[in-house]
Amino acid sequence: MMETVHLTPEEAWRVHEELGSRLSVAIHFGTFQLTDEGIKEPVERLGKVVSQKGKAFGKFVVPTFGKNMDVRQMD
Repeated sequence: MMETVHLTPEEAWRVHEELGSRLSVAIHFGTFQLTDEGIKEPVERLGKVVSQKGKAFGKFVVPTFGKNMDVRQMD
């Protein structure tokens, strides 16, 4: 349903890699159950892709709900 306006975790990693991003931050996940997949599935899938591809392509972080995050310190 959302594929025309959102990326899958695998597509998000590919874009991160192709852009040569030093830092990417996952957003729009886990707040509302809008799809048929489990609410934690996108984060789990992204984690799998990141672990398979390694950290050679910069950082891709997933924020923790309710926690502050200063991306200036992650670069």
